[in-house]
Amino acid sequence: MEETTNDIQNLEKLKNTIADLKTNIISDIAKQEIPYNQLPSTKKDLQKLLDRYIRKNNFNITATVLDCERTKAPESLEVPDGKGKTKTISTANSTICEFTVVFQGENTSTLDYLSFSIPNEYVKEDETEKEQRIIGNVKVGLMFIVSLMLFVGTTRFMLNQITPFQTEREATNFDDTTAKEGEKGNFSYYLLNRKTKTLILKKDEDKSFNDTIYDNLITALMVLEKLKLSEMEKTVTVDSSELSKVGNSEYKINLVAGEEITVNSLLDALFVTSAEDAREVLKSELEKVTGESYEALLEKKEQMIFQNEQFSNAEKLTTLLDYIMNRSYVGGLFKNRVGQQEYIKPPTNKCKGAVHFDKMFKSTFMEKEGIHIYCIYAKESNGKGACILFCAENSDNQQLIGTVYSDNTNKKEMQEMVTNLIRDGFKWIKTQDGIGENDGEDRS
Repeated sequence: MEETTNDIQNLEKLKNTIADLKTNIISDIAKQEIPYNQLPSTKKDLQKLLDRYIRKNNFNITATVLDCERTKAPESLEVPDGKGKTKTISTANSTICEFTVVFQGENTSTLDYLSFSIPNEYVKEDETEKEQRIIGNVKVGLMFIVSLMLFVGTTRFMLNQITPFQTEREATNFDDTTAKEGEKGNFSYYLLNRKTKTLILKKDEDKSFNDTIYDNLITALMVLEKLKLSEMEKTVTVDSSELSKVGNSEYKINLVAGEEITVNSLLDALFVTSAEDAREVLKSELEKVTGESYEALLEKKEQMIFQNEQFSNAEKLTTLLDYIMNRSYVGGLFKNRVGQQEYIKPPTNKCKGAVHFDKMFKSTFMEKEGIHIYCIYAKESNGKGACILFCAENSDNQQLIGTVYSDNTNKKEMQEMVTNLIRDGFKWIKTQDGIGENDGEDRS
């Protein structure tokens, strides 16, 4: 840990630039240089608008639009008039389009939000809605074709075309015991093609391990779902009862009783460093915001995700991560946060300087191969094992999702194991059948 004055200055500079960018856009809207029919109502539209204003003003930043959430607008709104004051406008028959954006500056990044009230007649069909509509139309057309072909006696042909390929196999010849200084990691793993949910590789997937990583992830999920955007910026006060639940865990950002810190900062700490003290404070905040116990919230969420089905330990973790990634808003926030390679705890009332924490498990080790990895890592509380949960994407937009557990905590061995699994998984996807071509191949 070390104080990082430059990091704080870079973040402040980035926030000031974002404020200038917003001011320019708001001013042009107020002056009607951006007419209502050109207001952004989709992620693609806003991305074009932001890129144009960043180039126009020579701002040294980049912007990536993650998500757009739409809600019905109230009858009227107070909006800036472009002259430093506000005015009331009628927003009946309008839609509020609220965008989540990641802004990247000099060695730092931050999330921000932009909202626009747009008359309904100018609200475009969202890219996701359009894609779902097209897919739906294709499915209807295919169903009609299949029915017609079956009707005219081509049943055998159709069945031959849709016979599924083998969906799972044991990786019995996978080199999963990388040796270092005489020690060998005993690995278990579970790997899926994320798009088709096809099981690619598995080994000892029901092996019992500490549920720290599960606790961290599902707590973060409920915070992202239950708290409004305004509540994410709220400052909370750490209570000693929350810290007592953590004990002597090495995964902490060293919060102290009475310390004041924002929910957003606690979330970053949980995703990047697996900080258990941050997790316990977030659990308490969930209870305060919802008026329900954490246990009751957890039971409802697990029922929604798992539908009372029985899963192996690794399968349960993988299913939870896939649930998060499938939700555009929450998944976008997740990818942005776990993509960070460090956490900077800001100055607080109990700590004058900013404190730097490295990510517990770096996720950039396959970028040279064109593979981007989003991962969460946590050790068992007894320090005798570790688990990593990951999603990997390659340049062909193929995706893997999986879990790796080791009975020791050697990060180099775990990185090699994850690398081998991902390489093997993408090779398997390219074969389209998962058998024959890769069998017998050395996957070390």
